[in-house]
Amino acid sequence: MKVRRVRSTSMNRVTEKQIQNLTHTADEVMEFLMSMNISLDSFLSKDYSLKEEKWLALMEARQRSRVQRMNFFCDSYHIRKRTTRELLAKQSYRHALYANDQNKVIFSLVLKVASNHFKKLFKQIGGSKRLYIMPTESCKGRVENYFRILFVRHPLARMLSAYKEKFVEHHIAHFVQIGRKIIGDQREGATQLEIKQATDVTFLEFIKHLTMGKKARINTHWDLIWIHNRVCEMRYDFIGKLETIEDDYRYMLYKMSRGRLHASDYNFMGAYRSYHGNDEKLQEYYQQVPSSVLQLWYNIYRRDFELFGYNMDIINTTHPS
Repeated sequence: MKVRRVRSTSMNRVTEKQIQNLTHTADEVMEFLMSMNISLDSFLSKDYSLKEEKWLALMEARQRSRVQRMNFFCDSYHIRKRTTRELLAKQSYRHALYANDQNKVIFSLVLKVASNHFKKLFKQIGGSKRLYIMPTESCKGRVENYFRILFVRHPLARMLSAYKEKFVEHHIAHFVQIGRKIIGDQREGATQLEIKQATDVTFLEFIKHLTMGKKARINTHWDLIWIHNRVCEMRYDFIGKLETIEDDYRYMLYKMSRGRLHASDYNFMGAYRSYHGNDEKLQEYYQQVPSSVLQLWYNIYRRDFELFGYNMDIINTTHPS
């Protein structure tokens, strides 16, 4: 099945006057964009001079759309939102969660999604406490009442980023050990020296490794977001994306602080620069992966695509089905 991204020529017909004439409600914004056959993300990527209240309405519409999508697919998987008691009963449910008491938010950390930047941010705005190591009773009020935030990234870009950092740019002992396993399992005729050094793992070998079973994916840099971050059990209130980090970062600060925090006071460019998932780079690497292997990989990561509205179009390939 071939799936194409929305590239509507209707964008060219939208005028500044039409935008400024809209009222400030998210419902009206969404109705207008649907009538013009325009996706909200396509619209927000344009450089319109929006007044603050209209930008806020658009961002609220974006969040409503993303949360509705998450809820729809979670319901289709028959995974219900867990009660506070259930979330607290399993410590593993809290593994990725950090609480910022000053702003009453829970942030769910995803490695390879500007995670170091977000750690620094929360340190600046009152610090964070990891729920995984907190006594269960101390977590109760936070889980019940705090605003829940999750930032994600296109699975294709996240896998490439993990590969480049751990197997190309750096050769830390732990990942060299993983590299030995990958080369030993995936490279036909690998020499003992190649396995010992493990400094030249190929991208294809890495992707094939991820399809070899759950044990191969037990690493927070490339595990499945929907499982590790307990997406359906938590049902997050806010879903940001690295691809739209500029707007999402600004709106997150606004939303979590009721307008007290401003993006201009907290440099988000570190998060923005960490995104190197441009289409050309992705195509360069993924063209090395046979469609049969990519199909296996996609089947494993499918829910990370579905829950957050991603597809395979950016590498110009037939969408696995």
